Amino acid sequence: VSSEERRSRFGQKSVTVLLTGLTGSGKTAIAVATERKLFDAGRAVTRIDGEQLRRGLSSELGYSAEDRSENLRRGAHLASALNDAGLVCIASFVAPSESVRQRVGNTIGRDRFLVVHVATPVEICRSRDTKGQYAKADSGELENFPGVTAIYESPTEPDLVIDAGKDSIDKCADAIIAMLKEKQYIR
Repeated sequence: VSSEERRSRFGQKSVTVLLTGLTGSGKTAIAVATERKLFDAGRAVTRIDGEQLRRGLSSELGYSAEDRSENLRRGAHLASALNDAGLVCIASFVAPSESVRQRVGNTIGRDRFLVVHVATPVEICRSRDTKGQYAKADSGELENFPGVTAIYESPTEPDLVIDAGKDSIDKCADAIIAMLKEKQYIR
């Protein structure tokens, strides 16, 4: 089955939207809301979450920079396969390294890869932390925690920047859908 046949059947161009941001920024909630809105609109859509991937496909990985990179690499190959099947894939990963995000774009294909920076301020991310990860990182108990004990590099040229501290999850999802329409992945 060709990509043209899938495009005609689904009425969309396959794409992966990578939501990247600090822990607690709202990535997962925004991904869930975006998936729901697209599905309700009749789109062929799915979602990949970095933490969800760690419970299965990447269960042996830790949180070092290398392990985070490997988890994202595996997610990129999964997203690429889903795109090959004609789906819109919403992927939510911390993805703290710009060079790794660039490699993900190359794996998926530049023509079907978009980056959304969920740029929620760290103070708001900390206030949403139900697992106590920021406090553990502050005390040195949790190493390699982007934004505290490890670097988080903001995307240099994101396709969209949203702030779930300022805007509702619903409004952030609507902004992603508007971007997909503007870039003609969906009608």
